[in-house]
Amino acid sequence: MREKKPKVRRYPRQTPELYEKAVLDIVAHYPQLGVERIAQVLPKIAGKPIVGYHGVQKILERYSLNTYEQRVAYARAQITPVIRLISALEEIGTRFIILPVETRAKIVRFATATFFTTFATTVVLGFAGYMATIAAGVPVSARIGLFFATIALSVGSIFFAYSMKYYLILAIVLSFSRQPLEEGGGYAVGLNGRVQRDGRLNNNNQKNGPSTSSGWLARIFGMGNGNGNGRNGVVPAGGLQPSLEHIKLKRYPFVSIHLPFYNEKKVAERILEACTSMDYPNYEIVVCDDSTDKTIEIVQRYAKEHNQTHPEGPKIKVLHRPTREGFKGGALAYALKHTNPKTEFVVVFDADFIPYPDTLELFIKYFKANNNNNNSEDYIKSNVAVVGGYQWHVLNKSENWITRGVRTEYAGSYVIERPGREIMGMLKQISGSVYMIRADVLKKIGWGTSITEDFELTLRLYAQGYKVIYTPYIQGPAECVSTLKRLIRQRMRWAEGHSNCIKKMFFKLMTSPNLTLSEKLEVLYISPY
Repeated sequence: MREKKPKVRRYPRQTPELYEKAVLDIVAHYPQLGVERIAQVLPKIAGKPIVGYHGVQKILERYSLNTYEQRVAYARAQITPVIRLISALEEIGTRFIILPVETRAKIVRFATATFFTTFATTVVLGFAGYMATIAAGVPVSARIGLFFATIALSVGSIFFAYSMKYYLILAIVLSFSRQPLEEGGGYAVGLNGRVQRDGRLNNNNQKNGPSTSSGWLARIFGMGNGNGNGRNGVVPAGGLQPSLEHIKLKRYPFVSIHLPFYNEKKVAERILEACTSMDYPNYEIVVCDDSTDKTIEIVQRYAKEHNQTHPEGPKIKVLHRPTREGFKGGALAYALKHTNPKTEFVVVFDADFIPYPDTLELFIKYFKANNNNNNSEDYIKSNVAVVGGYQWHVLNKSENWITRGVRTEYAGSYVIERPGREIMGMLKQISGSVYMIRADVLKKIGWGTSITEDFELTLRLYAQGYKVIYTPYIQGPAECVSTLKRLIRQRMRWAEGHSNCIKKMFFKLMTSPNLTLSEKLEVLYISPY
């Protein structure tokens, strides 16, 4: 038996690790600052620094950083080759940012033209050399090998182009999501313990309004935070404002929720319960049922009971078509004919979704926030026709390997790819569910009869000069397809409908003056789908 001194890793009232990292980060960047000055520049909560004078002193003691010489040595040890490279890139980006907008635009255009010209020249010369090799009396056996190599190279080139776009979009989205560097602010502690000049703590619970785009990559592309006006009246990245608490509605336009059903007896009552529970005072529900099973009986019974017990609304209208003419687009067109005449907006949900109660109000707020006329509630003059939300396929994500894979695919699309398109002002496709469209535009454009009616509507809207806003902050929980057979049929249907729409609309879109260059490039990019 012998005495042992207890080893206490952290004392009960010791400064949290996150705040310690903030102090150490300041020492690493500014070793000349003393204890008092470090305490002054730390982030403040309720007007007081997160760590006081005594706390800073204790942190420096624990890490043997009391003297100026020790802090200088510590700062030098933190500067790695990677940090030097990052600092150099940030310096280049900073110098680029301070240039006039016109100068930056010229540099970006020149760099882009140079890159694509060099790339195209390399491809053409390489292809010419390749053809010369084939034509130079190559044996038949070698020609067969070259034939298969050509196919592999062609397919690989397409996948290479797709992968490069994803890398670019990922970089842009990450750049956009960074917190701003504001002059005159204090230091903010990020989730990784790094310090940023932002004047507040950078965590997921901050309530200081929407984040702005501070990365130099985002600024090079001319991307904003949704508070400025873009080309052709479009607000850049207007759907990526995470909080619209500052948007107040003076009136609540009448909304019509359209539910296209086809043999949905297992989920029909669930979606109806969700839609009748909206926190919105002025709306109706129109069910257009093409079912051949007992779905229509379930819907009619539910609607009758609801309309009797809730005469003040929302009212449920039930329509039934004996045929599936025009498929889902035909059903939605039929629902539009029976919509209340005072309807200003139409929302579409598929049967396997469960929308949240605040969904309708959030949609209206995003319309108002992206109105050309300074947050006006006169939406007729706006060129924004649709606000699309996030199809959040999580209800059965753990059912099997197929649902897990589909859930992962949707996450990449709705969290990275679509926000990237929103930031860069590209053409944004309407998804088949969880979106709101202006009723006046829908009556003007009309529903098509394609088996991918959402994609057809997207192309027709852009051809007419209207725009689509995407936001990941309006989410509709939903189910994924759960069998391989259903997944294959779904994707074959998408590919067939997509191809037919592109065949009909490609040249019209590519020659239309209503599309920007980035939107035309997106049409060109998605055409081989």
